[in-house]
Amino acid sequence: INNGAESDTSGWATYADAAGTAPVDGTGGAPTVTWTRTTSSPLSLDASFLFTKDAANRQGEGASYDFTVNSADKAKVHTINFDYEVASGTYADGDLTVWIYDVTNAQLIQPSASSILNGIGPQQKQTLSFQTNSNSTSYRLIIHCASTSAVAYTVKFDNFQVSRQSVSQGTVVTDWVSYTPTLANLGTGSTAVNAARWRRVGDSMQIYFSATK
Repeated sequence: INNGAESDTSGWATYADAAGTAPVDGTGGAPTVTWTRTTSSPLSLDASFLFTKDAANRQGEGASYDFTVNSADKAKVHTINFDYEVASGTYADGDLTVWIYDVTNAQLIQPSASSILNGIGPQQKQTLSFQTNSNSTSYRLIIHCASTSAVAYTVKFDNFQVSRQSVSQGTVVTDWVSYTPTLANLGTGSTAVNAARWRRVGDSMQIYFSATK
């Protein structure tokens, strides 16, 4: 897999499917978004991929990469990891989502933790999981413009990895979800909420909250 644009962007291609929150198959069409190689402040080593969307609604467009798994890895849970960073512009949680397409069965698969968030701080790590089918080794990784955002942004990507994992029977952990908290009894002066997110971890709720007074 061309996981970090160290030499080029070979294997990766942009596409334009029908407008929608989910892709059709992640290939073809006449896309406007671009997937290029950048050596400006790369996330790792000498270069990173750069996804660029202009100031227009590009829902249904994105970038994709075809890959195969071993026959021994059929009907197994796999993990996908990559690093990313919002490089410029105005990006909102879920503007981009990640999907898997089973080429053999023409089946779209939504992995866990598929929404790419506007991470707090610089470089972020995304970890997803999906299960391969029993009769296929051919898949497509898709990064999809899911929202109708009409503002421009660029996002860097690097260190893509696909690996087989054991099926976890442990604690349930859900995706982070943004929310708007209600603040009270904080004294005089205004308080600005920078970010607020929650998720389930087993039988508990985990909350991330940042505010400036």
